[in-house]
Amino acid sequence: MAKNNQQNAKILRIECEAKENVPFEQFKDLQGDLKTLSEPDFNKLKTSLLKFGFSFPVFCWKNKNVKWILDAHQRLKVIRYLKEKEGYKIPNLPTAYIFAKDKKEAETKLLLLNSQYGKTTQESVAKYIEEREIDVKEYGGLFEIPNYNIDTENTNRELKKVS
Repeated sequence: MAKNNQQNAKILRIECEAKENVPFEQFKDLQGDLKTLSEPDFNKLKTSLLKFGFSFPVFCWKNKNVKWILDAHQRLKVIRYLKEKEGYKIPNLPTAYIFAKDKKEAETKLLLLNSQYGKTTQESVAKYIEEREIDVKEYGGLFEIPNYNIDTENTNRELKKVS
């Protein structure tokens, strides 16, 4: 009976690699209330993780054996939920270490990580989707591109600027 339960176990797929794999429980939050995660966005992220697996390493700063998250806060919220509420087994997560001399520098690098220097335009996103023949309807609104709403009800060329 126990063998059958193991065969039916839900496991989050890991779809990337890094130098080290770390249990998600070992990470500490560095960003505080910098970002919010609405329920619709939580559900999109959950769907994305289940469809594509964990596809990007955690970025963290390690100080005195404490692993402070620079990038993966929202994914880890969803991962906790998947484990606690939906019974998923969560493998150790690929982790990349970011160097910083102290917590202040790590917090500054967190802001750098969240900066967007390259900008997309309605035209550049439409061209990218069209040239690569990405069927946005297939992904049910999973894409979150700042200032743009990909209209999955219409053709791939139709993007709506968010005002």
